[in-house]
Amino acid sequence: FRSLISGGIGPIFLYLGTLELQRPHLTVMGATGDAVLDGRMNPVETDVFDISGDGCVVKQVAIANSRRYGLRIRAKQVLVGDSTGPTMFYGNGLGDTTAAAVIVDDTPDADVVIAGCWIGVKGNGTVVAPNENGIRVVHSTSVVIGGSHPGERNLISGNVRYGIAIDSRS
Repeated sequence: FRSLISGGIGPIFLYLGTLELQRPHLTVMGATGDAVLDGRMNPVETDVFDISGDGCVVKQVAIANSRRYGLRIRAKQVLVGDSTGPTMFYGNGLGDTTAAAVIVDDTPDADVVIAGCWIGVKGNGTVVAPNENGIRVVHSTSVVIGGSHPGERNLISGNVRYGIAIDSRS
């Protein structure tokens, strides 16, 4: 699918189980604030979103309340967020000390970019809504967090444990 959802009628909450992008070069894009992928109804230790297809893009959606990882990336050349509007992560993995809003997991030479994301806040960026951890990079290399343009900055705040955690082998 090309566009997950666009609204204009207020937030639309999607309770999908785990959404998996296994094919390469798929884009999931919502209108900022209108698409919320919510994992609160998922079984324990499940993710909201899992990307294993190279070259995928996720932007302008909110990923919330996962039972483990909000977004798990096990692919190369993935773009999360951009400068056109925030991609939000909140309430993910609470109570699981290894969980995170975003994890780049076991992907050498990942070429992953995480930019223009709000992690641990929601609304207009002033409402704290913690994740257990913000971003975790585990056994992965070539991961860029942020960018050189103002719209590519990440707002990472209010998380229970770490804002950014990088494994020693990454």
